[in-house]
Amino acid sequence: MVGAIFLSLYGCFVFFKEISLFYSAFFKLAVSAIAVFVVFGKKQIIKNTLVFWIVTAMCGGIVFALSVMTDFGKIMQTSMSNFIVYLNINPLLLSFGCGMLYLFAEGYRRVCVKNFSKDSFIIDVSFIYMNSEYTVKTLIDTGCSLTEPLSDAPLLVVSKSRACGIVPTGAKVKSKSVGGYTELDLILPEKIICRDKRFELYSGTLVALSKNEIGQDGLFQAVINPSAVTEVFENAKISKERIGIGE
Repeated sequence: MVGAIFLSLYGCFVFFKEISLFYSAFFKLAVSAIAVFVVFGKKQIIKNTLVFWIVTAMCGGIVFALSVMTDFGKIMQTSMSNFIVYLNINPLLLSFGCGMLYLFAEGYRRVCVKNFSKDSFIIDVSFIYMNSEYTVKTLIDTGCSLTEPLSDAPLLVVSKSRACGIVPTGAKVKSKSVGGYTELDLILPEKIICRDKRFELYSGTLVALSKNEIGQDGLFQAVINPSAVTEVFENAKISKERIGIGE
């Protein structure tokens, strides 16, 4: 809310021609960076500012094109100043539109993003260690490239709280995170399998124990290197091609 108020106040000054210097490219970049800092903080500020500019250019370009190339501008009584488009919209209609947009965005997040991730990228993985079996909901994380440095075997990284009773052997593996490098306890499971029939796991996959909790909203408690996972359909297709069986 503070970020929106800040940008709105900045937008009001566009009508004062004598301070047009404030609307140079440098000042626009500075103001947008300040707004991004207010909303998101200093973490990844460069990336967030670039995303802010891309989204703004896309949305602004759409409104500008509609105003110039269609009757949209006449209907909305569009005015322009310093290449910025202003629309004469009833405040109640604007508030209603914002509410509908929020409901659409939230519905999209819940229906599409969450379900897509859960159905396509989260699998049940079981591993046996010291005659005990552990099953964890595991995210196939495209950002996880962790391997054991000697054997180059892919890793399954499990929240330590989900592997209670496991006594580490003393072997460690280094992992790079946002906060720097950390060491994870490494174990060699007696067996590791995927409970999801759509996928197969590389039998040599090792398990690393994380000191921190993994995942949010309880959707998953572990992440796995994608190189450890193969789709069963893909395996079947490869086998058919090798022995000359048609589709």
